[in-house]
Amino acid sequence: MFKDIKLLVNKNKIDFEYKIDGNKIVITTLNDINDSDLFICYDENIYDFVFKSSIKYDRIYTDKIQLEVKNKISFSIQLKDNFFVKSVYKFINGLIDKKTLIEEIELFINSHSRKKMNDDLNKLINEIDNNDKEFGELIVDEQDEHKRIFDLLVNNKTYLSFAKKMNIRELMLLITSFISVPCTPNIDQETFNLLVNEAISYNHSLENVWRISMNYDKKGFNYDLIDSFFVNSEDSWYLGEYICGVDQVDKNKIIDMIIDLKDKKFINDIVEDSYIMEHLDDVLINKLRKGL
Repeated sequence: MFKDIKLLVNKNKIDFEYKIDGNKIVITTLNDINDSDLFICYDENIYDFVFKSSIKYDRIYTDKIQLEVKNKISFSIQLKDNFFVKSVYKFINGLIDKKTLIEEIELFINSHSRKKMNDDLNKLINEIDNNDKEFGELIVDEQDEHKRIFDLLVNNKTYLSFAKKMNIRELMLLITSFISVPCTPNIDQETFNLLVNEAISYNHSLENVWRISMNYDKKGFNYDLIDSFFVNSEDSWYLGEYICGVDQVDKNKIIDMIIDLKDKKFINDIVEDSYIMEHLDDVLINKLRKGL
């Protein structure tokens, strides 16, 4: 549970435990931190943090907090509605099993006091847990069982209500929380462009634009915006990941765009990158070298 929250001291992960306190979830560190800076990295799309007034902290990014801690520390988190949306997203993409799905829905229910919503989700849990009991001891095929639960989830009233309320930033953060999944939100080219532009203008732009490109690879979208972004960023590492990892990338087009920049240092960085060179044919390699 809470794999979307990482506590780090000197880049080392710190263990923590949690308990439900009313509608709040209280997280407590298990390790002595000894007058060090504690960094909290988390999925801003599904959590809100609540600190006591005595705790001083700095928000480095919208998804990263820094605190100075003497030994141990406790703080509260509140689950946003997108927590449930992400739980559904993880299950339909095979990232969690039925047991974990139910645990996450129960956690979400326990952290809220909205009766109508909780009644709907408790009903959903009962339906998920009902393994076609009319067939007695018959073993249910795993694919059929996944499809049965998939249909229950995507037709659930609470899920549909939350999903429809998501704005473009929340949708971008959901998609980019994973490098690549088979079942992505069904969108058109206009929404795809909005997602890319949102990722460009937000935190961790290189990483998130690359993740969008990975998630929607070979699904019929025009990638002109992404091509321009990675070339103009002049970041050889991410450009390499894009060229080499995304199947639909037109390498010839990208190489021409790079040469058109007339930035010899950038071209040289690419020529000296063995990973990129391994994924280019001799014609493109020679074209790059002529650009120098």
